[in-house]
Amino acid sequence: MVSLKNIYNTLSKMIENAGLKNVENYFVNPDVGKDMVQPPPPPPLTPIEKIEFTRIQSEEKRKIAELELENKKIRAETAEAILGFEAKIKDMELKYNTQIDVAKLKADADLDKLVTSNRNKTFLEAQKSSDTLEQQINSLNEQRRTGQTPTGSEPIEQG
Repeated sequence: MVSLKNIYNTLSKMIENAGLKNVENYFVNPDVGKDMVQPPPPPPLTPIEKIEFTRIQSEEKRKIAELELENKKIRAETAEAILGFEAKIKDMELKYNTQIDVAKLKADADLDKLVTSNRNKTFLEAQKSSDTLEQQINSLNEQRRTGQTPTGSEPIEQG
């Protein structure tokens, strides 16, 4: 097999042996010549090829449209799923916060009930103590009016 470069090298040696100094005057180096030669234009399309290319282009357009439609469906489904998840999250947050609020309100009510119960108990004890003290004072006042001295037979309760 012989390449263009091999032929060029052979011809350039022949030119040099003939006594001529400049090979480029007679032959073009194939490496440089590739840039100078323009490729021939493609042959015109036959009617069958034109029809086939048109069919291929329309098939490509149809597939692109199908892919775009599928992409839009996927985006819509994704957006719908995201909205669904966000709604579930909000629902759970509201439910959780409500449970916390109910528990807090119940704890506050129980605490208020306990405090009120203790206040009532303390109030009743103070009332009882006050009544006992008032009875003792009344008893002493009666003894003074009648001129009796207290004998100490009645115990004095302390409250």
